[in-house]
Amino acid sequence: PRIHQGMIAQRLSRKILPMGGVLEPSLEIDGNINSSMSGGFLLDGDGKILGMNSTMPRGSGMTIEIRQLNELVRQIRENGTAKPAYIGITTAPARDSDGHEGLVITEVEEDSPARLADLKTGDLLLSLNGEMLNQPKDLFFVLRTLAAGQVTEAVVHRGGNNEVLSITLGER
Repeated sequence: PRIHQGMIAQRLSRKILPMGGVLEPSLEIDGNINSSMSGGFLLDGDGKILGMNSTMPRGSGMTIEIRQLNELVRQIRENGTAKPAYIGITTAPARDSDGHEGLVITEVEEDSPARLADLKTGDLLLSLNGEMLNQPKDLFFVLRTLAAGQVTEAVVHRGGNNEVLSITLGER
């Protein structure tokens, strides 16, 4: 799409934050976003909102994609606050020898919702909340549609069988 004021949304990217943590995925903009533009909308040439601008240290900027923004607004309206869902795993795309595609769990954090639900390193996570998962960003997007405290189902492939696990999502 054409971007207002010559800014171009280059790609979805993984942004490591200087204060720790990851903002993923976000639209990366090819122009600087100065502090007076922080919080403003990124529009395409037709006036369609693509996301909300946010300044980062050293004048760089990222844009929170509109689907994520809509979910945060919904949570704030319903609960008075936004509590993004947290599961506590690290994953990578994988396909097992039986042809199942999903996300192999490479790490399960101690005392995390994933650990409490019995997710294990080496499990192939096929879906969460009924959504198929092929890339780590798929998991991110599903989690952004859910809220902390919500109970959802994960389908994992382990030991040659699919298992359905119930997970009570946490907050970070």
